Amino acid sequence: MISVIIPIYDVEQYIERCARSVLEQTYNDIEFIFVNDCTKDHSMEILQKVISDYPNRNVRIINKPKNEGLPQARKTGFLASKGKYIIHFDSDDWVESDYIEKMYVSAVKNDSDIVIAHYYENYTDKQVVIEGPRFDMASDGINMMLRAQLHSGVWNKLVRREMYEGLEFPIANMHEDLVIMVQIFVNVKKISFIDKPFYHYNLTNSGSLTSDEYSLKRASSVYENLKMIERILVNKDLFQKHEAAFCNFVNTFKGACMLRKATRKKEWLVDLYAPSSCYVFSENRISLIKKILLWGAFRNFFWPYKLIDFIR
Repeated sequence: MISVIIPIYDVEQYIERCARSVLEQTYNDIEFIFVNDCTKDHSMEILQKVISDYPNRNVRIINKPKNEGLPQARKTGFLASKGKYIIHFDSDDWVESDYIEKMYVSAVKNDSDIVIAHYYENYTDKQVVIEGPRFDMASDGINMMLRAQLHSGVWNKLVRREMYEGLEFPIANMHEDLVIMVQIFVNVKKISFIDKPFYHYNLTNSGSLTSDEYSLKRASSVYENLKMIERILVNKDLFQKHEAAFCNFVNTFKGACMLRKATRKKEWLVDLYAPSSCYVFSENRISLIKKILLWGAFRNFFWPYKLIDFIR
């Protein structure tokens, strides 16, 4: 059996499309677990109506007593699941009808711990196919995710249940899938790929909030999850193997945060893996001028940022 886990929170505009696409899968041995994370809109009423059109499907709804955010809703769904393989979807996305069947066939045929497929990015005016890289070693996958060369999304990866053993779900909401997938890849031995997209990643629902308070909240969530990844790599004695790639992500984050006054937390330069300063120019995805600014920040030269604030 396959467990499909879908958290629900304020997605009344999208939930019918999502639910119908998953309930119309060509593969039958699926348990669908919808987790109501205390949604404030009419998502659950809409979902209930859709479910009534599929009386033969194995559907469960879990109502959380309080809102705890996406990663903890995924955790609630996982703990309630019984499937041999697990996959998580976002409730504002949708999938092709043969998605689970094709992923499961590949998993069984190749005795895979994880199956990874291409996916679509859907915008208001276009649809783009994203083709991920192939690799043989799970450690290469971790490095690629940390360097943003492989998307860490849980939604285009079917995972054998045993890969979740000992997994710690994050609390913060930004890059939460990266925290989950780094831990899963640590356990993975066999990987298979499908060179076809099935999952529609909806990028029309990204929102436009740009306030200082919102920016700091998002940055703080990224910080918390990067600290969690740092701790995981250290505890599993994997830091030496992934240090450079981790610093790539960390320095890109630090460089972006320093540019905005609202997110310019000087203490993060030291508190979040201070040795990343040694990789400012070799491991970083920001422009050269921003690298130079970050290099100076590591040496307590903050006046260029103040000048940028003044110009703005």
